[in-house]
Amino acid sequence: MTQDAACLPPLAFQSFCPDNQSEICGPPFTAHQLSPPPPELTPPPIQLLGSDDEEQEDPSDYCRGGYYPVKIGDLFNGRYHVVRKLGWGHFSTVWLCWDLQKKRFVALKVVKSAPHYTETALDEIRLLRCVRDSDPSDPHRETIVQLIDDFKVSGVSGVHVCMVLEVLGHQLLKWIIKSNYMGLPLVCVKTIIRQV
Repeated sequence: MTQDAACLPPLAFQSFCPDNQSEICGPPFTAHQLSPPPPELTPPPIQLLGSDDEEQEDPSDYCRGGYYPVKIGDLFNGRYHVVRKLGWGHFSTVWLCWDLQKKRFVALKVVKSAPHYTETALDEIRLLRCVRDSDPSDPHRETIVQLIDDFKVSGVSGVHVCMVLEVLGHQLLKWIIKSNYMGLPLVCVKTIIRQV
């Protein structure tokens, strides 16, 4: 079976809160370092294998134009070994992979195969390449997730665009759920918005 890899959210946040608010939101982090969230915002423990999402994508979406059936242990592009599921959305599934060449973890985003998803994914790749190829000294460059690789994979559902991205932290929804839907402190929200 031919496989390929790609992944992750289109936007990373350099930090959730200003340095002087770290007691509220925890230490700042960049797109290039992983740090745990503060204990009060830490999601429940996750299993080693499988997704930590309680809700999963609709199995009926594994059809022509839909999701690619990724399995833990799959090897994409001869390089990216699937370790666990990170999440999913209407557009794609995202997987934690071990890069056999660079000896590091990456996120693999496998996009649905319908033409409109493919077109959107190719637009995202074009934008992320512009960021990747931009001036390395630009201070805003690190607030955007970095595209590592991209390719296509053919499967029973069609041809899927794949993006390999750096691994980041949890999406904002995880933080909101952890706060019992009470939201994040205003100072954190303001810092996030400045980065968008």
